[in-house]
Amino acid sequence: MNEHNLKKLNEIVLELVQPRKVIFPQSTLNILAKYFPNETLIFMTGPTFELFTDNTIGLKTNHTHYVYQPTFVKHVRNIERVGEYWRHFANDDPLQPSNLPYHMRDKYAIKWSDFENKVRRKNTFWNLVGNPYGITMYLQHRKICLGCIAVYHDMELGDFTDEDFELFTSISKFLAPLYRSYIQESFYAGIADILQKYYEPDNVAFTIVTADAKPIYINKKMEEYCQDILRYMQDSVYVKEIVSSGNSDVAKVVRMLTQSFSPITESVNRTIVTNTKRYKCELRSCMMTGLSADIHMLFTLRIHAKSINAMAGLESFGIKYDLTKREVEIVRCLINNEKNDQIAERLSISVSTVKTHIRNIYRKTGVSHRLDLFNLIGGEYADESK
Repeated sequence: MNEHNLKKLNEIVLELVQPRKVIFPQSTLNILAKYFPNETLIFMTGPTFELFTDNTIGLKTNHTHYVYQPTFVKHVRNIERVGEYWRHFANDDPLQPSNLPYHMRDKYAIKWSDFENKVRRKNTFWNLVGNPYGITMYLQHRKICLGCIAVYHDMELGDFTDEDFELFTSISKFLAPLYRSYIQESFYAGIADILQKYYEPDNVAFTIVTADAKPIYINKKMEEYCQDILRYMQDSVYVKEIVSSGNSDVAKVVRMLTQSFSPITESVNRTIVTNTKRYKCELRSCMMTGLSADIHMLFTLRIHAKSINAMAGLESFGIKYDLTKREVEIVRCLINNEKNDQIAERLSISVSTVKTHIRNIYRKTGVSHRLDLFNLIGGEYADESK
């Protein structure tokens, strides 16, 4: 590294370690903008809370499936183009960590011109903005990409030199542990804030989960309730995929509530009913203090349990939905968590006849699977135990 760039690096480092008045990504761009006034700077942030769950393999550089999004910008002349990138082009960007060639995934910085022309041409976004020259810094910690900083300028200014690349590589290596420390400090401060605002007594099941349903904090009651729900529901066709997915019990129950394997985006209130309990589940969004809302959204899940007698109101239930006596008998068997072949043996009918009755029950009650049927019965007709 030449003397000029070494001096610049030392000055940048000295500023980066000073106490910050704004959050780390923004303060970093403010500092870099002073030393690179002709460059556009974009801080790309990723799902960093995964660092604090029991499953970080998905964030390993060689296994990541995440798309890092532009969260903080500096010297951007057309901010609408950044939004356009995120909405339409981010998944196909060859510079996204998950799209990098394997031999490039452990680098702290990459010059865009190092890609073959045909690879760069694939990125429609960069063609729209004039296919500029740039370098992306990858803030890596133990082969996990915490975020990226894209630095680029117009074609008229020419490509970055090898000395420029060396400078940005050194900056990236220095920034990575600083950013990791910032994430860690913010995480624990945020969790403390969430617990203070939302925590329930130990007699209420409580957990904090990421948008990918991975638990960060769980109390004992939550473990007990989730195990009971899954034990009762495990033979339901609807939840077989969830139960066999290999995630934690909490994650499986959250997926049952959202009825999706996609990231959680909104609050959910649902009731899950077994033959002895009514579980009122409230999944609510909450924010981590001091971080970007878009990627650092967490959710609290509370479950309140009431003992019930799910059989008590079956006659009234059957009358309201015009169920036959045989259909009511089959509903009773379903509440007892009996399988189709067990029901057939009990009632001395064929399995295909059982399935026909179940389809008729679903049609009459307006549900599509057992889980919703149980919720309907438990929500309206089951008596709470005294």
